[in-house]
Amino acid sequence: MIDVQNELKTDGAFQIFTEPGSVARRNTPITSMENYRRSFQKKNLWTPVTSEFLLFCPRIIPDYIARGFVVEKHTIDNDREAGGPDLFGAVWEWVPQVQGSMVRPGLPPLLPDIKEWEKHIIFPDPDGFDWAGSLKDNGAYLSEERPTIMWFMNGLFERLISFMSFEDAALALVVKDQKPAVHALLERLCDFYEEIFARYQSYYKANIIYLHDDW
Repeated sequence: MIDVQNELKTDGAFQIFTEPGSVARRNTPITSMENYRRSFQKKNLWTPVTSEFLLFCPRIIPDYIARGFVVEKHTIDNDREAGGPDLFGAVWEWVPQVQGSMVRPGLPPLLPDIKEWEKHIIFPDPDGFDWAGSLKDNGAYLSEERPTIMWFMNGLFERLISFMSFEDAALALVVKDQKPAVHALLERLCDFYEEIFARYQSYYKANIIYLHDDW
């Protein structure tokens, strides 16, 4: 028999994954991680909710600083530190009034011609980041008790926008003689992202990848 009253007792707290504050950790018979795993076999004891997930966006990836979305043990003051170059060198500017960042206006695009993307876009080496050091720094932050969700900025269309501008990126999707170059660039981005995600999993034991691409 399930002891509902016992399970409703609190046993510490979880940090809410997108907002300041915390939610009560209940005295559940299994961990949030185990319940999440069971959900894929439809054997979960309750419906997993986002407040149980641990958000992790390590500052070693420049995009998180550029976008003002560092979520780890060592956070940043966005109004003073957010912005700057991302993984590919596009420069972002933090806008305090909207609590977000955009590619800095007035700069020449990284990619003036989508058909010449191989000439202009330089892909970083995934092994060039201090994954082991980041893991060591965040050992106390990470938890095997909860599923770890890692947002990745930027997604495919957002990345294309950062390379070209919104208007030119949107046109490149539909202009016939530009489509093959768009497909080739996005395939290369997918390969690169998979290399990053593999390290997210091997170093941080990431369970969920959230590809940020809502533009």
